[in-house]
Amino acid sequence: MNSQVELDAEMRANVSYWLIQVHEEYQLMPETLYLTLQIMDHYLSIQTVKRRTLKFVGISSMLIACKYVEKRGSPKVHDLVSVCRMTYNTSYILKMEKRILNKLDWSLTIPTMYVFLVRFIKAAHGDKQMERMTFFFSELALMHYSMIIYKPSMVAASAVYAARCTLKILPYWTKTLEYHTGFKSYQLINCTTELLNFQTSEDAEKRMKSKKYSELHFDVVTLNTPALKILEIIKNALVKLFLKIVKMLIDLDMFDIKLSS
Repeated sequence: MNSQVELDAEMRANVSYWLIQVHEEYQLMPETLYLTLQIMDHYLSIQTVKRRTLKFVGISSMLIACKYVEKRGSPKVHDLVSVCRMTYNTSYILKMEKRILNKLDWSLTIPTMYVFLVRFIKAAHGDKQMERMTFFFSELALMHYSMIIYKPSMVAASAVYAARCTLKILPYWTKTLEYHTGFKSYQLINCTTELLNFQTSEDAEKRMKSKKYSELHFDVVTLNTPALKILEIIKNALVKLFLKIVKMLIDLDMFDIKLSS
């Protein structure tokens, strides 16, 4: 996004949220959403896009993702034209689809956050509420461009960690999760804190709490009290442990010096 002249993170967030709504409306497979955003971000990283065409790039990315992921029942080009309220015609969307694919060298076989989410949620041995909470955090991550500095695997692991902290599932991070994710809990602190901060923002409340995660069949997961205090306690405990270890090492070093003298 830094190379974009007319675009900023807020514009991308708006289009991302709109794509989430389109994805929900057509009841597409979860992987389609994550691939859509990955395609769009990859294209934006190598091609300058004007402000008025950003939504167009987003919907064309979704068309590509649908063709790659969906087995049947995926929206047709004319369906996506109607979603755009006839701003673009069929020919325009197909041309953009080809332009994006050529820019990406037709390379779509890339691990999205969803691939890791499925594995990590299974490793967490949580219930449906934890699963839904994890996906809530992952969708918040999709909307915020600042999360692009983290690897998809780290964001997925942090979404699980944030969900377990929010729902007060003890222990917050298990040896099993550490094994399957490859991350220790202290490695996820910064990324998880960002996710929890997104949950408390007015922006997230406006976009997510009144939508699908506040509906009855999603257990009102967004109404859970944010776990920032819990994470702060964990962070402080880790700092104290680190300082204690450092002090022990210093004391051992001094002890060795005395013995050698």
